[in-house]
Order: sequence, then structure tokens, then C-alpha cells
Amino acid sequence: MEDGLSPAGLYGRLLIVLLLSGSALLLLFPQGRLALQVDSSPAALGQAQPRDDQEQIIVAGFSADRLGIDEIHALAAMEDQLRSVAGVRATRSLASIRLPLASGDEIELSTLRERLLAAHGPADPQAALDARLTDPLLVGLLVSHDLRAAAIQLDLRGSADQRGEAARQLAQRVLQQNEGPLQWQLTGAPLISDAIGELILEQMALVLPSSILFFCALVLLAFRRLLVMFAALASTLLALLWTLSAAVALGWSLNLVTIVVPPLVLALGVSYGMHVIAAHADHQNLRRGLHTIRGPVAFSALTTAIGLGALSISSLESVRQFAILGVIGSSAAALAGWCALPLMLHLSSRPPVLWPPIESGLSRLAGGIVSVVVSHSHQVIAAGCGLLLLCLIGASQVVPGARYVRDLPEDMPVRQAYDRISAAFGGANSFHIELIGSAPESLLAPSVLQTIEDLQAWLLAQPEIGGVRSINDFIKRLHQDFVGGGQAQAYRLPNSSAQTKQLIYFGAPGEIYRYANRNFSRARLEIRSPLTDTPELQALMRRIEDRLDALPPGLDAALGGNSVALVQVTQSLTGGQLRSLAISGLVIFLLLSLLFASPRVGLMAMLPNALPVVAYFALLGFTGTPLSPTTALVACIVLGIAVDDTLHLLVRFNRLARELANEEEASRAAVKEVLRPITLTTLACSLGFLTLTASPFHSQMMFGLLAATTLLLAWISDLLLAPAVSARSSIVTLWDHLRLDLGGAPHKTIPLLQDMSESQARQFALNSSIRAVSAGEDLIRQGENGKDMYVVLDGQFRVWTAEEQQLAEVGRGATLGEVGHFSARRLATVTAIRDGRVLVFDSGTLERLRLRHPRIAALVYRNLNLIQARRAIDNSLGQSEMLAAEPG
Repeated sequence: MEDGLSPAGLYGRLLIVLLLSGSALLLLFPQGRLALQVDSSPAALGQAQPRDDQEQIIVAGFSADRLGIDEIHALAAMEDQLRSVAGVRATRSLASIRLPLASGDEIELSTLRERLLAAHGPADPQAALDARLTDPLLVGLLVSHDLRAAAIQLDLRGSADQRGEAARQLAQRVLQQNEGPLQWQLTGAPLISDAIGELILEQMALVLPSSILFFCALVLLAFRRLLVMFAALASTLLALLWTLSAAVALGWSLNLVTIVVPPLVLALGVSYGMHVIAAHADHQNLRRGLHTIRGPVAFSALTTAIGLGALSISSLESVRQFAILGVIGSSAAALAGWCALPLMLHLSSRPPVLWPPIESGLSRLAGGIVSVVVSHSHQVIAAGCGLLLLCLIGASQVVPGARYVRDLPEDMPVRQAYDRISAAFGGANSFHIELIGSAPESLLAPSVLQTIEDLQAWLLAQPEIGGVRSINDFIKRLHQDFVGGGQAQAYRLPNSSAQTKQLIYFGAPGEIYRYANRNFSRARLEIRSPLTDTPELQALMRRIEDRLDALPPGLDAALGGNSVALVQVTQSLTGGQLRSLAISGLVIFLLLSLLFASPRVGLMAMLPNALPVVAYFALLGFTGTPLSPTTALVACIVLGIAVDDTLHLLVRFNRLARELANEEEASRAAVKEVLRPITLTTLACSLGFLTLTASPFHSQMMFGLLAATTLLLAWISDLLLAPAVSARSSIVTLWDHLRLDLGGAPHKTIPLLQDMSESQARQFALNSSIRAVSAGEDLIRQGENGKDMYVVLDGQFRVWTAEEQQLAEVGRGATLGEVGHFSARRLATVTAIRDGRVLVFDSGTLERLRLRHPRIAALVYRNLNLIQARRAIDNSLGQSEMLAAEPG
């Protein structure tokens, strides 16, 4: 096909597609089944440190009334069943925990099960039970505050997979035992992780087909060609295939953060594909269309990769994985759009054509936008800057936050179990304070124990805390039983270290070592809280840290636990996000400055892209939406996609401004060309992200909504600000400079460019145009009207009149046509003796220079005056040779 790909281009693209696709399929399906896994654990969300090999499951039995003997027997039977599950390291419950019990002058260490089942058990079993139910060591921990529920705590050990399998077996056994005096529910991180994993798969099954469906519908509606739709779809799916295979090759699974990669790759694939299809439709020639967009596509792929790659400095492992996969996905989408899509478009017998109603509607929109924006460019840019400042105020109100359990749907059994157990036991979310003494047994000193007592009392006074356990609870209980004969007033700390040591030695159960090490140089306060949202947890932990700072010298303290780690992760989001955006923004600015050969233009080109990103943060701040591990990704995604649209518009304006020699017409034509692909891209991407609003995850729903809204803002920003920027700036691209050949030292060898720097000379040439002239071709004809002026770059030209009188032969540096420009009639004919090139400019070029580059314009006007003055002097002196050298 004349308008298709060359054989070299065709076979080269085919080879790339086949190699990448074959490798991807082998990686994704190594043994005939999908190798990509889902890891929904909290550690996969963002903790880079090694994962703990222990987790806890809480199984709770709920009774309609106060717990009785039958309920305890059911509790013991359930504990026996669960203890036999592989991976369960230890269990503890109201029935099995061994605690001290005063019996006359002795202290007995026994379990409730042993007392009730003993051959000579208590005369009043219910009384023995009631004593345990109200034991302060158990209430809120293994017995609910209303005494209607009992808990079994199970410690799981092993790898993450082993713990997950154990949790699933526990859940299966528990849910099969809901016929009896107790109604059973269970919760724990492995169970919540399993639930999140299921929902992730459910989300993928919903979002990806929906995104593909919207994309296909838009392409089919816009171009009304099945082949074009299938080509665009195949190209996008190939990009997704290559990206997911890269995840498998890196040994990574999908998690709550990297699950965003597939819809991101689809969005980028849509973007690049739309530009390729639109270029084919505009030029009605595939090869020429690809040639016109290869620079913007390559540069936009680079800036998108930079925007995403900047996230790799995050302290979150999952965000770093997202950054790397995002860079791979961006590159894959660009490569698929450049290789796979043209291959399939090459098969078409005719270029795609936009559906006329859409074409006419977008044309009217483009004309209306340009006529308003270009004539009020100063006001539009000023309004954009003002809006940017307003958005910065809202962005400053953003707070980090994550919703792990609360991300689950309210009607999901796992969340309902968590909420019910948390309400019954003062919170199912736990963390701890680690206290470190100065020496062995230093924590048994009365002053230190009193410090722990004061700290525990302060913690219990906090409304967000449902319970606290420490070594003090056991010591006070031992003092009450040993020294006080079980009297309530004896429930206090001993007066000396010696007495404390004796109590522990003679009566402490093994349970005490959950809260202290063997030499009592370290102690732990276990804290339970119903809070799950990290902003609230962060506020609580900040208060706790302030309280810990007031501890006396010699006693160090630190917060620990999964909740603390999650808060620390989310705290790093704000600073990490700002650093990432600052780095990506700076690098993109430098690249834009390089591309447009001007820091000023680079800065102005950043405005249409910075505004939607800052507006996104303003939306978070004004609506009080926290910056979570997933919502934190929107800004870099939008920055990458928005830069793509801006680049295409400004680069096309640059080309059209030279072709049309009219900036308003160039703006209108550029907006008209770019409006189609960026509108369809924005619509397709926004609809794709909006499918996330059907996600069962609250964070994913917010991500989809905010991403779609911000993409719409980016579309508006590009349509309003990019034409205004182009109207106020001289858009010259890097490849303009690279392909511009003015010969050696143009500022020294061409009189019109005298006293300019080489950069200024190139700027003047880029605002003009270069024309090739063949040997024998007339550049100027005597008697014609003309306004163009010429500077000879290379070649040789003969100047002659109608009387066949040769006035001169001129070469590099000669200025031609300036007299005819001002007199409106050409006074001689100029014919090329051999092939050459001339620089062409007119008064419109000089006026643009005056407005945008006044110093360059001043030098050109001065040098033109010098050339004309020299000619006038030569005329007045009768120097005919000089007059013939540069005729008008």
C-alpha cells in the first residue's frame, strides 16, 4: 500500500510484537496456568521490613445471656478442635488460661477447665465460673465486658502461605459449629487478607472488562470501523500482557496498590492508540501520520515514565513496585501503540475517518475555544495562575490516611465479625508499648512499677483505648491473693522489689511472660483499640508518644505492632508524595525546557499540567479525603497522561504556525487536530477509572472517582491553557533545532544575522522557514508583487533583468528581495545556478519576533537598515557592482 508501512517497518514491528508476546505468554502461563498471584496482606501494602512469622486469630463465642457452664464446655470443645489445626502454635481462652486462685492459705494455679472437670470439683461450679468471669485479668481480654462472650486467642506460626492456610481451616471449622449454646465468629489479619484478596479478584473481573467495553464502544462510535476497534483493542491488550508478564518475571504479586496497574496500562494504551489513529485519519496516510507524531509520542512516554518512576523513592514497597510496573506499563503502551497498532491498521484498505457528527461538533468546539482563548490569552493565563494558588491552599489541608478493615463492605461477614468482636472486647486492633529498663530486674523497682501504673492509668483514660494489659496486673493480683487474702483493697503493687520478686517466684503463671522478658529488663503494655482508620490512630499515637517522652530517665519506650507500622507507612505518604511530585515536576520541566529550547516556554508549558495535579490535592483537602496508598497514586498518573496531551497540542501548533504563518489559525487548527484524540482519550480513560466506583473497596472507589475527575480537569486545563500558552510563546522544539542546518557559523557569515549569538540566529531561522531551490528555478521574477525576503544559505544564484542583463552572481549570506518587499514590485529576476537553500521571512515574521524576542527583532531591523543603507550609499556613488550584488 502506498500509504502503508514500508517493508522494513512492517517486518521490524512484526518481529518486536511476536518476540514480546511469545515471551510474555511463556512467563504468564509457564505450566498452562496463570502464574500471576495476589498478595493482599498488610505487609504487601507497604512494609519493606521483613515480615513477622506470627499472627493472631481471635475466635469469639457469643451467648444470648451471661456465660454459664454449658457455654464453658462448648468453649473448651471448640478450643480443642482448633488446637489440632496445623500452623496453630498456641491457644488461650477463659477455659484454658492458668491463673492464680487463692485457696485458704495457698495459691492455686489452675485452669477453669481443670476446676470444673475435677473429680472433686467445686460444690458450686457456677460460683467458680463467676469468679473467673469477673477476674480483672480476663475481662476485656478473654471475656467480654458484658460477660456474654468468650474469646479464644490462637497464635499462628509459619510462612505467610502457611498462616493463610491455617486461617482458612480455622474459619471452616468455626463456621461449621454454629449449632449450640454459642454463636461463633472469628477475625484476624490472615482472614481479612483473604477477604481482600477475593475482592481484588472480583474487582479485576469487573474493572478490566468494563474498561475494555467502554474503550471499544468509544472507538467504534467515533470511527465506525470494526477493524479499527479490534486493532486498538489488540494493541492495548498486548501492552497489558507485556506489563503483567514483567510483574511475574520480577516475582511480584498484585496487591491493593499494584492492582491499579492494569487499568493504568489500559488508560495509557487508549491514549497512545487514539493519537496514532487520529494521525492516520488526519493525514490519510499511515506512514506520514506516524512521522508527525513520533516525537510527541516518544517524549510523552518518557515524561509519563518519569512521573510514575518518581514514586520509586517511596518508603512503601508496594508503591515502589507500582512505580516500576508503571514505567514498564507506560513503555509497553507506547511500544504497542507504535508497533502493534500500525501493523493492524496497515491491513485496512482505507484510513479511518471520524464520524461526521463528532467531527463537526469537535470542530465547532475547537473554533469557539480558540477564538476566546487566543484573544484573551493574558487573562486566561492569569486566571490559571490564580486558580493554581487557590488549589495550593486546599492541597495544604491534605492528611495521610488508610482504611484497611474499613475498606471492606459493611455487609461482608469478615468485617461484621471484626466489628462485633471489637465492640465486645474493647477493640480487636492491638498495638503495644515496649519499655526498656537500664539493667536486669530494673523494671521490678517500686518506682518503675509505679511509673508503669501511672502510664497504664493514663492510657485507660483515653477514649480511643478499650483495654490495656501489663505486668502490673499480674503483680497486683498476686499481692491481693498472697498478701491480702483475696481482699479487694489488697489489689495493689508491693512496697519493695524483694516482695515483688517473691510473689513472681512463688505464684506467677507463665502468662506473665507475655508481658515481660525472663530477666525483667523489658516489659510490654498491650493496648486494644476499636480504631482502624489511620488518621485517628495517628492522633492517638502522637498523644501516646508525647506521654512517653515524659517518662523518667533510665526508662526508654517505643510503640510497636502492626497498627503502629501502618500509621508510620501512611505518615510517609505525604512527604514521599511531595518529594515524588517535586522530582517528577522538576525533571519534566527540564525536559520541556529542552524540548522547546526555552526555560520560559518550559515553565509555561508546565502550567496546564501542574494545575490538575494541584487541583486533585485540593479536592482531597477540601473534601477531607485522606491520602491513602492508592489515592496517592492519582497525581503521578494524571501528570503523566496530561503532559501527553499538552505536548501533542504545542508541537502541532509549532508545525502549523510555520505552515500557515498565522498563529490564531495555527492554534485553531492545532486544537482541532488534537481535540479529537485527547477528548476520546479523556472520555475512555475517565469511564475506565469510573468503573472503579463499583469496587467494593472504599479506597478503590475514591481512586476511580478522583482519577476520572482529575483527568477531566486536565482536559479542560489543556484546552484552555495550552492555546493561551502557545499564543504567548514562541514554540520551537528540540527536533526543530536538531534538524535545522544553517551552515557553519551563521551569525558570522550572514550579514542579516550580524552580532547575534548562534542561538539567536537559530531562533530567527526557526521563526522563518527554509526553502529548497533547484538549479534553473526562479526564486524571484521581475515585475511580480511579493512580500517575502530571502537569505541565501547555500547554492549559487544569478541576478538578471528582462533585458538579459546579468547584474550579479550571489551566494551564501546574500539578502534578496528586501527592496521589492517595501516597494511591492520585484525589480529583477533571481534564478538558481545550482541547487541551494534560502531562508524565507516576511513582515509577519518580524512582527512575531518583535513581540516575543524583541532583542532578536531589533538586531534584524538594524541589520536590514545597514544593508539598505549600504545599498543606498552604493547607488549614490554609482557603484553598480554592489547594486547588482543585492537587487530588489
